[in-house]
Amino acid sequence: MDISIAFKAITALVALLGLRKLYFDVLIGKSSRLRDDYRFSKEFFNDISEGNLHPYSIEKGYQALANTTEVSTNEIKYILTLDRPIECLNDYVLAHSYLEEVSAHEGNRISFKKKYADKSVRSRRKALYISLYAIFVYLAFAPLILGKVNGFSLEQVIIAQCISFPCFGAYAWLFLKSGARIYRGEKLVKNQSKYTSKIIVKT
Repeated sequence: MDISIAFKAITALVALLGLRKLYFDVLIGKSSRLRDDYRFSKEFFNDISEGNLHPYSIEKGYQALANTTEVSTNEIKYILTLDRPIECLNDYVLAHSYLEEVSAHEGNRISFKKKYADKSVRSRRKALYISLYAIFVYLAFAPLILGKVNGFSLEQVIIAQCISFPCFGAYAWLFLKSGARIYRGEKLVKNQSKYTSKIIVKT
């Protein structure tokens, strides 16, 4: 057997085993994180219901639930009274820059800031972000797409791809996330519906 072929086969096998280990590590880590989140939320809400927490601890607890300090305690409290609170909280944190603070809007309903209240404004922004995302994705993979057409060697394609992917791929991700912020905000504003929760109301 050709030594180079054997080497490539061994390298591919090692890479597959490494990916398998990474997959299970991520899976186990996620499962552990979910259990930790459950224990924390249960203990935190029990402490609130017993009235044993200092206001500082309450604020820090709500920030830990939202995994951010950019959203106020009152906003988080309101979000947690909505149907599907985990999904709503994630949507609110992601789209926060486009939304009014809950306390600033009459009726404590989530709404877009005035400059984004018009649906056509949001639609134009989404179209812009999607277009820029498509352009930068194309640029990120341009060496693979155009390398053979332009007669580049495999080595030249690999080098160019290693440069273009991190440079243009980062911008593609940013524009994709910007579009997702608007989409998730629209979904939250449209579908918000309350349910009664004694634990959240009591502070």
